[in-house]
Amino acid sequence: MGILTSRTSRLEAELQARLQLREPRRDAYAEFIRASRAVQNALYVAHDQHLDGADARVMATAINDHEEAVIAAYSRVALEGPDSVVLAADAVIAAESVIWRSARAHSDAGLDPNEEPLGLHAVGDLASRIRDFITAARKAVDISS
Repeated sequence: MGILTSRTSRLEAELQARLQLREPRRDAYAEFIRASRAVQNALYVAHDQHLDGADARVMATAINDHEEAVIAAYSRVALEGPDSVVLAADAVIAAESVIWRSARAHSDAGLDPNEEPLGLHAVGDLASRIRDFITAARKAVDISS
């Protein structure tokens, strides 16, 4: 009986450790998803307001308006880990950065948004990276494995 009791105690301790990691991770991941979705939604709104292509300044502003929340949420994700989730968050940040840099370059060059519109493909890529993050986050908070 001693071996079985020892094994059961160890399994219970492992489960408790996973549960203790789960809550802060889940909260950090949810915060990052909310902040990233806010950027995505703002970009869609910016695009919808300019049906021929979003004005570059509007696109850059949409990201700037949510930057602080995204960075704060990313910081929590980076601290909570694991690496697979942090890498997925990095991809979200990179997708936002591509849109921001393109919008700034577009605006700085003084391009007419009707001639050189910033397409929805970049926002679609951001949406895809957010979905990848959600998948990684779900795996990280799954305590069944």
